[in-house]
Amino acid sequence: MKPRIAVVVPNKSSRINYSETFIQYHIENLATTVFSIREFPFIKDQRVKSKMNLYLKNRFKLWLLKLKVKIFKIEVLFAEYGTVGAEICKFAKMTQTPIVVEFRGFDAFITKTIEFYKNEYQLLFDYAPLVIVKSELMKKQLVSLGCDGNKIKLIPSGYNEKVYHECLFNDESEDFIFIGRFKQKKGVEYIIKAFGIARDNLKKSTLHIIGDGRSAGSLVELVNELDLSEQIRFHGILGQDEIKSYMSKSLALLNHSILAENGDMEGLPNVILEANAVGLPVIATYHGGIPEFISNGVNGFLTREKDIESYSDFMLKLYNNRSLAKKMGQFGREKAKKFTSQAGLTKLNKCMNKLFLQQNSI
Repeated sequence: MKPRIAVVVPNKSSRINYSETFIQYHIENLATTVFSIREFPFIKDQRVKSKMNLYLKNRFKLWLLKLKVKIFKIEVLFAEYGTVGAEICKFAKMTQTPIVVEFRGFDAFITKTIEFYKNEYQLLFDYAPLVIVKSELMKKQLVSLGCDGNKIKLIPSGYNEKVYHECLFNDESEDFIFIGRFKQKKGVEYIIKAFGIARDNLKKSTLHIIGDGRSAGSLVELVNELDLSEQIRFHGILGQDEIKSYMSKSLALLNHSILAENGDMEGLPNVILEANAVGLPVIATYHGGIPEFISNGVNGFLTREKDIESYSDFMLKLYNNRSLAKKMGQFGREKAKKFTSQAGLTKLNKCMNKLFLQQNSI
Protein backbone atom coordinates (compact mmCIF):
# COMPACT_ATOMS: atom_id res chain seq x y z
CA MET A 1 0.00 0.00 0.00
CA LYS A 2 1.40 3.39 -1.03
CA PRO A 3 1.69 6.19 1.53
CA ARG A 4 -0.61 9.20 1.28
CA ILE A 5 1.66 12.08 0.28
CA ALA A 6 1.31 15.84 0.46
CA VAL A 7 3.64 17.49 -2.02
CA VAL A 8 4.80 20.80 -0.53
CA VAL A 9 5.64 23.47 -3.11
CA PRO A 10 7.15 26.96 -2.82
CA ASN A 11 4.13 28.61 -4.42
CA LYS A 12 0.74 26.98 -4.90
CA SER A 13 0.14 28.68 -8.22
CA SER A 14 -1.77 27.24 -11.14
CA ARG A 15 1.25 28.16 -13.25
CA ILE A 16 4.39 26.11 -12.71
CA ASN A 17 7.63 27.80 -13.72
CA TYR A 18 8.65 26.57 -17.18
CA SER A 19 11.90 25.21 -15.71
CA GLU A 20 10.08 23.39 -12.86
CA THR A 21 8.09 20.78 -14.78
CA PHE A 22 9.32 18.18 -12.28
CA ILE A 23 7.01 19.74 -9.67
CA GLN A 24 3.99 19.26 -11.91
CA TYR A 25 5.10 15.68 -12.57
CA HIS A 26 5.28 14.98 -8.83
CA ILE A 27 1.87 16.56 -8.28
CA GLU A 28 0.33 14.38 -10.98
CA ASN A 29 2.05 11.14 -9.98
CA LEU A 30 2.79 11.31 -6.25
CA ALA A 31 0.44 13.67 -4.52
CA THR A 32 -2.67 12.91 -2.52
CA THR A 33 -2.89 16.68 -2.11
CA VAL A 34 -0.68 19.77 -2.47
CA PHE A 35 0.33 22.24 0.24
CA SER A 36 2.00 25.60 -0.28
CA ILE A 37 4.82 26.59 2.03
CA ARG A 38 2.72 29.67 2.92
CA GLU A 39 0.20 27.42 4.62
CA PHE A 40 2.79 26.34 7.21
CA PRO A 41 3.40 27.98 10.59
CA PHE A 42 6.83 29.06 11.81
CA ILE A 43 8.30 29.95 8.38
CA LYS A 44 11.16 32.43 8.61
CA ASP A 45 10.04 35.25 6.31
CA GLN A 46 6.51 35.91 7.58
CA ARG A 47 5.68 39.61 7.49
CA VAL A 48 3.59 40.77 10.41
CA LYS A 49 3.32 44.05 12.33
CA SER A 50 3.83 42.65 15.84
CA LYS A 51 4.92 39.57 17.78
CA MET A 52 1.33 39.09 18.93
CA ASN A 53 0.12 39.05 15.33
CA LEU A 54 2.84 36.54 14.48
CA TYR A 55 1.84 34.35 17.42
CA LEU A 56 -1.84 34.38 16.46
CA LYS A 57 -1.05 33.79 12.79
CA ASN A 58 1.12 30.79 13.60
CA ARG A 59 -1.45 29.32 15.99
CA PHE A 60 -4.18 29.59 13.32
CA LYS A 61 -1.95 28.09 10.62
CA LEU A 62 -0.96 25.26 12.96
CA TRP A 63 -4.59 24.43 13.75
CA LEU A 64 -5.69 24.63 10.11
CA LEU A 65 -2.82 22.56 8.72
CA LYS A 66 -3.22 19.88 11.39
CA LEU A 67 -6.85 19.66 10.32
CA LYS A 68 -5.89 19.30 6.64
CA VAL A 69 -3.33 16.61 7.43
CA LYS A 70 -6.03 14.73 9.35
CA ILE A 71 -8.70 15.15 6.64
CA PHE A 72 -6.40 13.97 3.84
CA LYS A 73 -4.83 11.30 6.11
CA ILE A 74 -1.34 12.49 5.11
CA GLU A 75 1.45 10.09 6.02
CA VAL A 76 4.43 11.78 4.33
CA LEU A 77 5.33 15.39 3.47
CA PHE A 78 7.33 15.60 0.24
CA ALA A 79 9.26 18.89 0.16
CA GLU A 80 10.20 20.31 -3.24
CA TYR A 81 13.63 21.90 -2.54
CA GLY A 82 15.75 21.79 0.58
CA THR A 83 14.63 25.29 1.54
CA VAL A 84 11.01 24.13 1.64
CA GLY A 85 12.01 21.17 3.79
CA ALA A 86 13.84 23.50 6.16
CA GLU A 87 10.77 25.72 6.53
CA ILE A 88 8.28 22.91 7.23
CA CYS A 89 10.47 20.68 9.40
CA LYS A 90 9.36 22.20 12.71
CA PHE A 91 5.71 21.49 11.90
CA ALA A 92 6.53 17.96 10.71
CA LYS A 93 8.40 17.20 13.89
CA MET A 94 5.60 18.61 16.06
CA THR A 95 3.03 16.43 14.28
CA GLN A 96 5.38 13.44 13.88
CA THR A 97 4.88 13.45 10.12
CA PRO A 98 7.87 12.10 8.14
CA ILE A 99 9.53 14.39 5.58
CA VAL A 100 11.08 13.39 2.27
CA VAL A 101 13.05 16.32 0.88
CA GLU A 102 14.45 16.82 -2.62
CA PHE A 103 17.49 19.08 -3.10
CA ARG A 104 18.08 20.37 -6.63
CA GLY A 105 21.05 22.74 -6.75
CA PHE A 106 20.77 26.27 -5.40
CA ASP A 107 19.45 24.94 -2.09
CA ALA A 108 22.60 22.89 -1.62
CA PHE A 109 25.24 25.28 -2.94
CA ILE A 110 24.35 28.99 -2.65
CA THR A 111 26.40 30.35 0.25
CA LYS A 112 23.76 32.77 1.56
CA THR A 113 21.03 30.13 1.40
CA ILE A 114 23.13 27.67 3.39
CA GLU A 115 23.92 30.34 5.99
CA PHE A 116 20.30 31.52 6.21
CA TYR A 117 19.02 28.00 6.84
CA LYS A 118 22.01 26.75 8.82
CA ASN A 119 20.06 25.75 11.94
CA GLU A 120 16.97 24.58 10.02
CA TYR A 121 19.11 22.38 7.77
CA GLN A 122 20.59 20.64 10.81
CA LEU A 123 17.09 19.99 12.16
CA LEU A 124 16.01 18.75 8.74
CA PHE A 125 19.01 16.44 8.33
CA ASP A 126 18.38 14.97 11.77
CA TYR A 127 14.63 14.47 11.27
CA ALA A 128 14.12 13.60 7.58
CA PRO A 129 14.53 9.85 6.94
CA LEU A 130 15.05 10.31 3.19
CA VAL A 131 16.91 13.03 1.26
CA ILE A 132 16.92 13.06 -2.56
CA VAL A 133 19.77 14.60 -4.60
CA LYS A 134 20.54 14.99 -8.30
CA SER A 135 24.26 14.20 -8.43
CA GLU A 136 27.08 12.58 -6.49
CA LEU A 137 28.63 16.02 -6.05
CA MET A 138 25.42 17.23 -4.40
CA LYS A 139 25.47 14.22 -2.10
CA LYS A 140 29.02 15.06 -1.01
CA GLN A 141 27.96 18.65 -0.41
CA LEU A 142 25.08 17.67 1.86
CA VAL A 143 27.28 15.25 3.78
CA SER A 144 29.72 18.11 4.33
CA LEU A 145 26.81 20.17 5.68
CA GLY A 146 25.98 17.49 8.23
CA CYS A 147 23.56 15.10 6.53
CA ASP A 148 23.95 11.37 7.14
CA GLY A 149 25.05 9.89 3.82
CA ASN A 150 22.97 6.76 4.47
CA LYS A 151 19.80 8.87 4.23
CA ILE A 152 20.72 10.27 0.82
CA LYS A 153 19.52 8.72 -2.44
CA LEU A 154 20.61 9.84 -5.91
CA ILE A 155 17.51 9.99 -8.11
CA PRO A 156 17.69 12.14 -11.26
CA SER A 157 14.36 13.77 -12.13
CA GLY A 158 14.46 12.34 -15.62
CA TYR A 159 12.95 13.65 -18.84
CA ASN A 160 9.37 13.18 -20.00
CA GLU A 161 9.66 10.21 -22.35
CA LYS A 162 6.12 10.81 -23.63
CA VAL A 163 7.29 14.14 -25.06
CA TYR A 164 10.92 13.48 -25.93
CA HIS A 165 10.96 10.06 -27.57
CA GLU A 166 11.37 10.25 -31.35
CA CYS A 167 14.77 10.95 -32.92
CA LEU A 168 14.94 14.58 -34.10
CA PHE A 169 18.51 14.56 -35.41
CA ASN A 170 18.76 15.77 -38.98
CA ASP A 171 21.97 15.30 -41.00
CA GLU A 172 21.29 18.57 -42.79
CA SER A 173 20.89 20.62 -39.59
CA GLU A 174 23.33 23.50 -39.29
CA ASP A 175 22.01 25.31 -36.23
CA PHE A 176 22.71 25.09 -32.49
CA ILE A 177 20.32 25.50 -29.59
CA PHE A 178 20.39 26.64 -25.96
CA ILE A 179 17.39 26.07 -23.66
CA GLY A 180 17.21 27.36 -20.11
CA ARG A 181 16.88 30.25 -17.70
CA PHE A 182 19.21 33.23 -18.00
CA LYS A 183 20.98 32.73 -14.67
CA GLN A 184 24.67 33.24 -14.06
CA LYS A 185 25.24 29.52 -13.47
CA LYS A 186 23.88 28.79 -16.98
CA GLY A 187 26.85 30.58 -18.57
CA VAL A 188 24.90 31.81 -21.61
CA GLU A 189 27.39 34.62 -22.25
CA TYR A 190 30.16 32.06 -22.77
CA ILE A 191 28.08 30.21 -25.36
CA ILE A 192 27.59 33.48 -27.23
CA LYS A 193 31.30 34.29 -27.05
CA ALA A 194 32.26 30.80 -28.23
CA PHE A 195 29.85 31.10 -31.13
CA GLY A 196 31.46 34.42 -31.96
CA ILE A 197 34.90 32.81 -32.16
CA ALA A 198 33.62 30.20 -34.63
CA ARG A 199 31.45 32.61 -36.61
CA ASP A 200 33.61 32.72 -39.74
CA ASN A 201 33.22 28.97 -40.13
CA LEU A 202 29.56 28.92 -39.13
CA LYS A 203 28.21 31.45 -41.61
CA LYS A 204 25.14 29.35 -42.42
CA SER A 205 24.49 28.48 -38.79
CA THR A 206 22.04 30.10 -36.36
CA LEU A 207 22.17 29.87 -32.58
CA HIS A 208 18.65 29.61 -31.16
CA ILE A 209 18.41 30.80 -27.55
CA ILE A 210 15.21 29.70 -25.81
CA GLY A 211 14.44 31.00 -22.33
CA ASP A 212 14.30 34.18 -20.32
CA GLY A 213 15.65 35.88 -17.23
CA ARG A 214 16.91 39.11 -15.72
CA SER A 215 20.10 39.09 -17.78
CA ALA A 216 18.22 39.00 -21.10
CA GLY A 217 19.02 42.65 -21.81
CA SER A 218 22.76 42.26 -21.20
CA LEU A 219 22.86 39.14 -23.37
CA VAL A 220 21.19 40.99 -26.25
CA GLU A 221 23.74 43.79 -25.80
CA LEU A 222 26.57 41.25 -25.95
CA VAL A 223 25.20 39.81 -29.19
CA ASN A 224 25.03 43.30 -30.68
CA GLU A 225 28.54 44.18 -29.48
CA LEU A 226 29.92 41.05 -31.18
CA ASP A 227 27.89 41.84 -34.33
CA LEU A 228 26.10 38.48 -34.12
CA SER A 229 22.51 39.68 -34.36
CA GLU A 230 22.08 38.07 -37.79
CA GLN A 231 23.05 34.64 -36.47
CA ILE A 232 21.73 34.56 -32.91
CA ARG A 233 17.99 34.53 -32.27
CA PHE A 234 16.28 35.03 -28.89
CA HIS A 235 12.94 33.23 -28.79
CA GLY A 236 11.86 33.73 -25.18
CA ILE A 237 9.91 31.03 -23.35
CA LEU A 238 8.40 28.43 -25.67
CA GLY A 239 6.13 25.42 -25.27
CA GLN A 240 7.35 21.86 -25.67
CA ASP A 241 6.13 21.47 -29.24
CA GLU A 242 7.92 24.66 -30.31
CA ILE A 243 11.09 23.57 -28.48
CA LYS A 244 11.02 20.23 -30.28
CA SER A 245 10.61 22.04 -33.59
CA TYR A 246 13.81 24.01 -32.98
CA MET A 247 15.56 20.87 -31.75
CA SER A 248 14.78 19.21 -35.08
CA LYS A 249 16.59 22.08 -36.83
CA SER A 250 19.65 21.88 -34.56
CA LEU A 251 22.88 19.99 -34.79
CA ALA A 252 23.58 19.99 -31.03
CA LEU A 253 22.47 21.35 -27.68
CA LEU A 254 24.77 23.92 -26.10
CA ASN A 255 25.08 24.02 -22.32
CA HIS A 256 27.81 25.94 -20.49
CA SER A 257 27.08 25.67 -16.77
CA ILE A 258 29.50 27.44 -14.44
CA LEU A 259 30.03 27.99 -10.73
CA ALA A 260 28.17 31.23 -9.96
CA GLU A 261 29.67 33.94 -7.76
CA ASN A 262 27.16 33.13 -5.02
CA GLY A 263 28.16 29.45 -5.04
CA ASP A 264 25.17 28.26 -7.07
CA MET A 265 25.68 25.09 -9.10
CA GLU A 266 23.69 22.70 -11.26
CA GLY A 267 22.63 19.19 -10.41
CA LEU A 268 22.01 17.46 -13.74
CA PRO A 269 20.03 19.77 -16.05
CA ASN A 270 17.03 17.95 -17.52
CA VAL A 271 17.51 19.68 -20.86
CA ILE A 272 20.69 17.65 -21.37
CA LEU A 273 18.72 14.42 -20.92
CA GLU A 274 16.00 15.69 -23.27
CA ALA A 275 18.51 16.58 -25.98
CA ASN A 276 20.23 13.19 -25.87
CA ALA A 277 16.84 11.47 -25.76
CA VAL A 278 15.96 12.92 -29.18
CA GLY A 279 19.39 12.20 -30.66
CA LEU A 280 21.18 15.54 -30.24
CA PRO A 281 24.76 15.50 -28.94
CA VAL A 282 25.54 17.97 -26.16
CA ILE A 283 28.44 20.36 -25.69
CA ALA A 284 28.71 21.12 -21.98
CA THR A 285 31.17 21.66 -19.12
CA TYR A 286 32.79 19.69 -16.33
CA HIS A 287 30.29 21.03 -13.84
CA GLY A 288 28.00 19.63 -11.15
CA GLY A 289 26.41 16.32 -12.11
CA ILE A 290 26.86 16.81 -15.86
CA PRO A 291 29.97 14.56 -16.19
CA GLU A 292 27.97 11.82 -14.45
CA PHE A 293 25.83 11.61 -17.61
CA ILE A 294 27.84 13.14 -20.46
CA SER A 295 30.95 11.10 -21.31
CA ASN A 296 33.41 13.30 -23.19
CA GLY A 297 33.62 12.20 -26.81
CA VAL A 298 30.81 9.64 -26.47
CA ASN A 299 27.40 11.31 -26.18
CA GLY A 300 28.76 14.84 -26.16
CA PHE A 301 31.79 16.98 -25.46
CA LEU A 302 32.91 18.54 -22.18
CA THR A 303 35.16 21.55 -21.59
CA ARG A 304 36.42 23.38 -18.54
CA GLU A 305 34.15 26.18 -17.38
CA LYS A 306 34.63 29.43 -19.34
CA ASP A 307 37.02 27.75 -21.83
CA ILE A 308 35.37 29.33 -24.85
CA GLU A 309 38.21 28.39 -27.23
CA SER A 310 37.79 24.64 -26.64
CA TYR A 311 34.02 25.06 -26.61
CA SER A 312 34.20 26.77 -29.99
CA ASP A 313 36.42 24.00 -31.35
CA PHE A 314 33.86 21.37 -30.36
CA MET A 315 31.11 23.30 -32.12
CA LEU A 316 33.16 23.28 -35.31
CA LYS A 317 34.03 19.61 -34.86
CA LEU A 318 30.37 18.63 -34.90
CA TYR A 319 29.52 21.14 -37.64
CA ASN A 320 32.21 19.69 -39.92
CA ASN A 321 31.53 16.04 -39.07
CA ARG A 322 27.82 15.26 -39.19
CA SER A 323 28.41 11.51 -38.99
CA LEU A 324 30.20 12.04 -35.67
CA ALA A 325 27.34 14.22 -34.42
CA LYS A 326 24.83 11.55 -35.45
CA LYS A 327 26.83 8.77 -33.79
CA MET A 328 27.12 10.73 -30.54
CA GLY A 329 23.39 11.42 -30.62
CA GLN A 330 22.69 7.70 -31.05
CA PHE A 331 24.84 6.89 -28.02
CA GLY A 332 22.94 9.57 -26.14
CA ARG A 333 19.56 8.10 -27.03
CA GLU A 334 20.56 4.72 -25.64
CA LYS A 335 22.01 6.19 -22.45
CA ALA A 336 19.01 8.46 -21.88
CA LYS A 337 16.62 5.49 -21.78
CA LYS A 338 17.73 4.87 -18.19
CA PHE A 339 16.95 8.47 -17.19
CA THR A 340 13.25 8.82 -17.97
CA SER A 341 10.76 10.45 -15.61
CA GLN A 342 9.11 7.07 -15.15
CA ALA A 343 12.42 5.47 -14.18
CA GLY A 344 13.00 8.23 -11.62
CA LEU A 345 9.45 7.93 -10.31
CA THR A 346 9.77 4.15 -9.97
CA LYS A 347 12.97 4.53 -7.95
CA LEU A 348 11.42 7.28 -5.82
CA ASN A 349 8.28 5.21 -5.16
CA LYS A 350 10.43 2.24 -4.17
CA CYS A 351 12.30 4.39 -1.64
CA MET A 352 9.07 5.95 -0.35
CA ASN A 353 7.31 2.59 0.05
CA LYS A 354 10.30 1.18 1.91
CA LEU A 355 10.29 4.21 4.18
CA PHE A 356 6.53 3.85 4.77
CA LEU A 357 6.88 0.18 5.73
CA GLN A 358 9.73 1.01 8.10
CA GLN A 359 7.71 3.79 9.74
CA ASN A 360 4.69 1.51 10.20
CA SER A 361 6.78 -1.27 11.73
CA ILE A 362 8.08 1.01 14.51
